[in-house]
Amino acid sequence: MVACLPPEVAVISRARGYLGPGDCPGSTQPVLKRVGALPGDTLELDDLGVTVNGQRVLARPIEVRDSAGRILPHAAFGSHVVAAEEVWLFGSSSARSWESRSVGPVPLASVRAVVRPMLTVD
Repeated sequence: MVACLPPEVAVISRARGYLGPGDCPGSTQPVLKRVGALPGDTLELDDLGVTVNGQRVLARPIEVRDSAGRILPHAAFGSHVVAAEEVWLFGSSSARSWESRSVGPVPLASVRAVVRPMLTVD
């Protein structure tokens, strides 16, 4: 999914150089992430990963510092029911991905496009 991050997150993203310039709020570029949880899903977030509807979908620790040693924010640990008009977005490979574990849910209104892979390689 291609989406703009919430404005308060965009400010941090741009100031720290996580995202380049673009036409999203905070003058940032949109992000490309996979959808991890949809409205009505129950999400459990802990320091070791993410469980959605009882199934572990991310089994890697949340980063507490970025590559420059700055403290990273993260969504509140615990149980979350995804609200109507929200999604949780996750990166697919990098433990340092700027995603919903760090920024929390993203409003559906911020979604710009749905992207489907044409070719995948294991």
